[in-house]
Amino acid sequence: MRGFPREWPIWAEASQRWDERARLKAELAERRARWDAEANACGLSDAERREDEADWRLDALLRAVLAGHAASLHGVVAKLGVAAVLGAEEDDLPWEFLHGTLRDLRGMVGSVG
Repeated sequence: MRGFPREWPIWAEASQRWDERARLKAELAERRARWDAEANACGLSDAERREDEADWRLDALLRAVLAGHAASLHGVVAKLGVAAVLGAEEDDLPWEFLHGTLRDLRGMVGSVG
């Protein structure tokens, strides 16, 4: 298949589309640069970075709570409290926390009886 002759209107239309695309890409790059400059100037970029760091720290703490074993009923209550907070914020229940806490309770019951 040889394609369309260059004098057909489709070539002119395609050329105009490529020109428009290049213009829009340049405009987008300019707007992004302006946004980045303003975000830095008002402290938004720094605030977003600190928020990301806080999220990472929270995730690390939650993983530590999940990995830890409750040795008392107070520990079980604390783990269930974490699970309740996570469950309220997420669309799904925090099953890993619940299963871990159930294992803790079973261990306590086994050690008592």
